[in-house]
Amino acid sequence: MNRRLLPFQGWRLTLFQAVMFAVFILFSLRMYDLQIAGYQTYEAAADENRLSRLPIAADRGVIFDRNGIALARNVPAFNVTIVPALLPTDRATTLKIFNRLSALVNVPPTADIAAASAQTTGQKIRSIEELVAEGEGIAPFREVTIAVDVDLHVALQIREERQSLPGVDVQAKPVREYPTG
Repeated sequence: MNRRLLPFQGWRLTLFQAVMFAVFILFSLRMYDLQIAGYQTYEAAADENRLSRLPIAADRGVIFDRNGIALARNVPAFNVTIVPALLPTDRATTLKIFNRLSALVNVPPTADIAAASAQTTGQKIRSIEELVAEGEGIAPFREVTIAVDVDLHVALQIREERQSLPGVDVQAKPVREYPTG
C-alpha cells in the first residue's frame, strides 16, 4: 500500500513550524528594537510631530488718567492670512481665490500683475502668489499675512465667503490706540 503524506504532515509540518517560529522570533526582536532599544528616537520624532508652539498675543491693559479718561486702549486690527497647505492643488482654483482676495484687499494676485503695477506706480509690491510661495517653502502650515489692518467690512466679507476661499482667514490682532494723541 502506498502511503502518501498530506501537505502538512511529517517533516513538512516540522519545517513549517520551524519557519513560523523563526519569523515570530524575528518580529519579536524587531519589536524589541523599535519599542525598547530605540524608543528615544521615535519619542522625539513623535513629540516634534504632535507639538507645535503657537504664539498668542495678550491684550494690553487700558490706561486711564486720574479723571477716568482713557489714555491708551486696544482696538482690533484685522489681518488677512493664508495657510498655503490648505489651498487647493488645482492652479486655476487657487488663482480664482487669489483674484477674489486681490479685489477685496487691493494686493496684486500674481507676480506679472505686481510687476506691471510697479512700473506704473514706481513702488515694488509683492503679489499674493509670491507671498504664498515663500510661505509654502518655509512652513506650509503656518499662516502667511497677505494684508494688514484691513477695514472691518472687508474682514467680515472675507469671513462670509470662507467656504469659497479655503485656506484664507482673518485674524484680529490687538493694536494700541491713543485717543488723546
